[in-house]
Amino acid sequence: MSITNYRILVISTFFILIFSLSIDFFWLKDLLNFVADFAASLMDISEFRHYLFFTFFILMLLSAAYSFIGLLRFKNRARYVFLAMFVFIIPIYLLLGVSVQSGLSRIFYDVGLLMSGVVLASIYSNPLKTHFTN
Repeated sequence: MSITNYRILVISTFFILIFSLSIDFFWLKDLLNFVADFAASLMDISEFRHYLFFTFFILMLLSAAYSFIGLLRFKNRARYVFLAMFVFIIPIYLLLGVSVQSGLSRIFYDVGLLMSGVVLASIYSNPLKTHFTN
């Protein structure tokens, strides 16, 4: 994979994931709020769990920003942060509980995750692996 194709892949992956996470807030806000309120009434959410999820969310947001910029600048630490984000997303899913997404949002999210997997595979394989030196 060339450097130009790699950078296009990283940028498009970032924007597809941002789009998938924000699409529900703009187009299906009323319906999803109704369903989310109903789901929240079914499960008991403690304040500790809420703060823990918020802390994980902020850490993942900062990690995503660092890894996005670092992967574009071929920083070696950004590879490890990007890999750690895949590992640490599992506790966030466990803390999240019931979540509500539209079908369109889920499609873009899954495409973004597939593209993230391609980015992860490409940064640990040759010839891009040699660019991550510092």
